[in-house]
Amino acid sequence: MTQTTADRPLLKDVSVRAGTLGEAWITSLRTVYELGHWTEDDGIGTEITAGGVQLRECINLTVEVDEADVNDPILAEHAAADRIDLMLRKYRSIPALPEYPISYGALIYENGGIDQIDWVIERIRKKRTTKSATICMHAPGIDELACLSMLDFKVREEKTIMNVVYRSQNVYSSQPGNILAMRAIQQDVADAVGAPPGPLFLFAASAHIYAPDLDAVGDVLAAFDGSA
Repeated sequence: MTQTTADRPLLKDVSVRAGTLGEAWITSLRTVYELGHWTEDDGIGTEITAGGVQLRECINLTVEVDEADVNDPILAEHAAADRIDLMLRKYRSIPALPEYPISYGALIYENGGIDQIDWVIERIRKKRTTKSATICMHAPGIDELACLSMLDFKVREEKTIMNVVYRSQNVYSSQPGNILAMRAIQQDVADAVGAPPGPLFLFAASAHIYAPDLDAVGDVLAAFDGSA
């Protein structure tokens, strides 16, 4: 079962809760497609090198997912497999991929010489109920920002809960692969600390769909509705 808000003004946050990643993605797409507001991309810290690209945007989208499976049938039918593969590689590769100006893998696993996931794991091992197993991806004063901003882990009721903050997320082409990549990191932490994965919470300060993708999103939503 998925839940979302029915209507929203520009600056009111919106939440999506779903049992599976596929359900969460479809509901997120529908939310931004139907309730988003028009704005313009600034061309900074994105895959787009020049500003002026129109997009539909929801401010402050929160997504809660219980299960994220690469074999999700909704993703298999409606999402781009090559794009999911790119997202999975993007968060593991230490060298920057050709598609990106910065290395997301380095920010996570080799940030200032520190493997931040190992650091998180050791912090939880030292104090299982810590509130401080939190890592960030931005340094002061830099122009090129990763879309991913923060990862936070907590062990509660013997489950490893993960909170992910994106300053910006392309819901259509990136959200499925983003969540699968984050779930894999959550699983790594969970295995290391001996507490199975709980829910994954994702917060996107700017959840958006680029104007050139809107027709494709409409087709996905129509096809999903027709097969439901």
